[in-house]
Amino acid sequence: MARRRYMENNVSFPLTGLAGPNWQKLIDQLYLKLKAEMQGSDGFVRRVKVAREAQRKADIQNAISQFRGMNDLTKLDVSIDKLADKFLSINNSYSQELYYDHLPALGDASLNEGKPEITRVSILLADPNAPETAKDRARVRTHSQ
Repeated sequence: MARRRYMENNVSFPLTGLAGPNWQKLIDQLYLKLKAEMQGSDGFVRRVKVAREAQRKADIQNAISQFRGMNDLTKLDVSIDKLADKFLSINNSYSQELYYDHLPALGDASLNEGKPEITRVSILLADPNAPETAKDRARVRTHSQ
């Protein structure tokens, strides 16, 4: 049984099948494949995080530079609070993109290199002729990683 499940999981199926009557079986197969590609030290989520890290650090550095350029020190405590709020806002924006809005990054070839299922989902989502039901189900599976 375990061998059969392994074999089923290594066989690709047309993602448009997610719009068909056997979609529940197919979505489970897709989930297992996507989970393996999304998670881990070289997973897609990690790659997205690394790719966005330089810009996040630059945004934080910009906030620090603005803080250092202040001429009015009379409200220093308020300015420090604002800087901390800015750090939190920057970090939250990158975290939210990473966890809730990573679908746009699926089409980035440098991020999905060596990730065949993510590439297939990306192609499906970009295909104007693909069934919307299949796209919706693929999106849900991709987000639930």
